[in-house]
Amino acid sequence: MFSLLKWNITDYIKRNTWILLGIAASLLCAALPRNSVGLLNNLLIGLASISGFIFFQAGILTAFLFVFRWAENDSVELELSLPVSSRKQVAVKLLTGALVNFLSLVFLLQLFLLIGRFSSGSYQWISGEHLKGILGWVVFLTFLESSVLFAYIFSHSYRMTRRAPDLFTALVSLVLIGTVVVCTVVIMAVTNQLIAPTFSTDSILTVEGNLQVFSFTLPNWVFLSFILLEWLVGSRLLQNRFQTS
Repeated sequence: MFSLLKWNITDYIKRNTWILLGIAASLLCAALPRNSVGLLNNLLIGLASISGFIFFQAGILTAFLFVFRWAENDSVELELSLPVSSRKQVAVKLLTGALVNFLSLVFLLQLFLLIGRFSSGSYQWISGEHLKGILGWVVFLTFLESSVLFAYIFSHSYRMTRRAPDLFTALVSLVLIGTVVVCTVVIMAVTNQLIAPTFSTDSILTVEGNLQVFSFTLPNWVFLSFILLEWLVGSRLLQNRFQTS
């Protein structure tokens, strides 16, 4: 499985080298200015902010496409013929997507911390507190990717759904994601955990307050449970019933 994961990460890097170069350039533009005075410094800060947000979005989007469109490729049947179980193949795709999501969020946070040094007066680096918030976002994004991938596999696994796979993929995805999110909010409201969060300017991407939406509390345990369920059921369908045409 480690070899398969390594191959998938290498494949992602080869396909998206431009994102890595853009991330490096954005961080460099944010790190170079010594202060926020002067036209050149302001141009570098502005460029770092705009390009950083663009490459962050590109990272999240390409992670989603890497997880989902794998099943759309003509090579999917060839990959399924490899001496690797469908569970490992699906797990590796989700792990690769989660890793890209994590690194994209780390990049965005570090970029904001570099830009924010002009108001704080000193360089700030990512700490363990920041990572707590990031891990929750990774779980949520991976849940979205897992749900869409499961919906695609499901829509190509039964005769009725194969007639309109795109429609059923969209419908199943919306039902899954919508149901899980709504039920989680309702449960939190009933248990008095649903209190409007406040966002700390010192801990970007970290939610403070009783509603720890993206820390390891109720919502993320629910998301993790559904990721596990979708992985188990989806990989079984992929092995026994999935057909591309």
